[in-house]
Amino acid sequence: MKQFEILTSDVGNAAHNFGCHRWVFLLPFTGHIWSKPGARFTTCSTFPPSSSFILPRACGKSCEAEAEDKEGRLITPHRKVPRVSDPDVYTVIGDYVYHHYMQDKFNDNGWGCAYRSLQTLCSWYLYNGYTTKSPPSIQEIQKTLVRLGDKPEKFVGSRQWIGSVEVGYVLDSYLDTTHRIQFVASGEDMNMQGGMLSHHFKTQGTPVMIGGGVKAHTIIGVRYDDVT
Repeated sequence: MKQFEILTSDVGNAAHNFGCHRWVFLLPFTGHIWSKPGARFTTCSTFPPSSSFILPRACGKSCEAEAEDKEGRLITPHRKVPRVSDPDVYTVIGDYVYHHYMQDKFNDNGWGCAYRSLQTLCSWYLYNGYTTKSPPSIQEIQKTLVRLGDKPEKFVGSRQWIGSVEVGYVLDSYLDTTHRIQFVASGEDMNMQGGMLSHHFKTQGTPVMIGGGVKAHTIIGVRYDDVT
């Protein structure tokens, strides 16, 4: 039986250190996501909506009219998915950059999925004003894990995949967050996580990394009806 995890992180420290905590509010963006039953989750948390203050442009990236970043990566692509405004759809709040394998002229085919999911999560922090740091490269991620004592020196430059635990370590270290892992026993139990995921997107709004075995994906939203 496979075991799966949900990892959450709190951006409170990152926001406080960056000096954005007085200006943050969450915009009511909606969207859609597909998810793979039986996997680990990595989510990040942010502040709930608390006031009508506006996040200054100096704190975040403005991408109102942008479809891609300067490297050609898609920005917040889920907004163009049909029926994203349905009342039973809950999605990421704010902007992020969609990172996936084979980008950056780097061949990570078959092993880089969790690294790319981590980069997508980190881009959310950048685009929503919690940090000025760009998402770390795969080598920077590997070096961070070596520095933290999680991996040996030979890990740097390798093609070894990582999972939710390592993603949490790097989030904490790189962005000064804290994370939480929630285990899901099997793929069948994923059907019971809709309420948790919808609550996360309503109250936190950050992307979710899901992984099981050697596979990893990024959850951007969920369709959930608490009655059916």
